[in-house]
Amino acid sequence: MRPLLAIALLALLLASGYSLAQPSEARVLWRVTSAEGAAFSACFGRSLYVVGYTGAGSNLSGRIEVRDPLSGELVKSYSYRGASILYSCLYTGGRLFVAGVSPDGRWIVVSFSDDLTPLRSYTGVAGYATALASDGRYLYVAGIDSSTAGVRVEKRDLESLKLVAAYSPRVSNTGVYSCALGDGSLWLAGTALTPGGFTWRVEKIAANMSPLLGLRPGIAGYAFSVALSGEGLVYVTGPNGTIVLDSSGTVLAKSSVGGYKLAVVDGYIALYAESVKPLLYLLNSTTLDVAAILELSQNPAHPTLGSVAVNHSTVYIAAAEREQQEPRWSVYAIKLDLGRKNATLPSPPPSVNTTAPPQHQEQLPPLVVVLPEAVTSLALIIGLAVAVVALRREKGKRTRG
Repeated sequence: MRPLLAIALLALLLASGYSLAQPSEARVLWRVTSAEGAAFSACFGRSLYVVGYTGAGSNLSGRIEVRDPLSGELVKSYSYRGASILYSCLYTGGRLFVAGVSPDGRWIVVSFSDDLTPLRSYTGVAGYATALASDGRYLYVAGIDSSTAGVRVEKRDLESLKLVAAYSPRVSNTGVYSCALGDGSLWLAGTALTPGGFTWRVEKIAANMSPLLGLRPGIAGYAFSVALSGEGLVYVTGPNGTIVLDSSGTVLAKSSVGGYKLAVVDGYIALYAESVKPLLYLLNSTTLDVAAILELSQNPAHPTLGSVAVNHSTVYIAAAEREQQEPRWSVYAIKLDLGRKNATLPSPPPSVNTTAPPQHQEQLPPLVVVLPEAVTSLALIIGLAVAVVALRREKGKRTRG
């Protein structure tokens, strides 16, 4: 019996060693729901900041929440009526920067102190400012210019917010929803309207706003989020898939699993997706294989894009859930207890006003499910806006002709 016992113990040890080498757990530390509307982006500074909009119909205003990152408790909220929607936030240099769209349909960028006192702001071109990045000296603002129905990126002085340079390729029927800065260049993730419908459009531009790369990865729909790893890899996701690129734009891996926002954490990809209910996928950062799936809530998800905040191995996601058929802010803190980091890269494939509304807070156990992806209605709204501008321009040309 002793040999059999020894074999059994060895098998147990091997099994334990194997499990310890794998991602051990992804769990929801806390989840809160609050204002009517939707949260888009989360960013981490001295506290956790969340931005989005509150209200319904045509009565929308930008909203900012400051939350305790450990408990999720609301520290302060602020309704900024200079914006209808705030899509993006960034904390740098002791200030919070937010970007969105003004009530009259123009770019709006604002800086705030830690206590949400407005410091500086500017209202820019007609359209939507959807994403922010900074190198500590300059602020990069990306979005959609409605006058050209195309991509626009602005480089602004971080202190004064004065315009330094701008990138506008004047390619109609294009949009950008996310940007990421690294190695002196800026990556853009967005979409382009083609005869066959909307398709991914990924660009790389230099810090001086000159174009470097333009990519069409051949994935239908919208690329909503881009993130960079410390190894210089580029990750892009949208509802129809996820890809990893090297700095030259070569596709190293591709997956049909997609989502709306992502972050790189300890050699894995934390991917927020929506398939009836809100989900978090953990993907292997080199192969994009699914390592774990976490259901974040039992409520139906309401589509939002935007950025993810990461502090060590905790991921903070701003989103929205439907409660009694109405969208409400939802914010999740997810702890990633990961095993070993991914080792080697795959070989490239052959030639691819200060009042807080009632809020709900609860602690949740992890729930693992596998569900198909949904198509984002928000993207269709923004895409439709781009298409309408293009149609108006075409109609104007015919009238003048």
